[in-house]
Amino acid sequence: MVDLIANREIQQKVRHILDELQEKDRRIIKEVFLEERDKDEVCRDLGVDREYLRVLLHRAKKSFKALYLKKMAKGAMQE
Repeated sequence: MVDLIANREIQQKVRHILDELQEKDRRIIKEVFLEERDKDEVCRDLGVDREYLRVLLHRAKKSFKALYLKKMAKGAMQE
């Protein structure tokens, strides 16, 4: 039961962070990691090649991580 609650809290935090990302970063993370879409399909939809998708993914993950760490630091300071 505790694990289920913890998982829900983590999912909620992830959704909030995703909502704060720029639209392009949010879309890339959702399509590649959450929806597990084929990367070739994502490339076609975005009009980019696989190498540039790799760059976009790296940037999106970096933005997500920065927001995540900011939120966690802010939460730790409130406790």
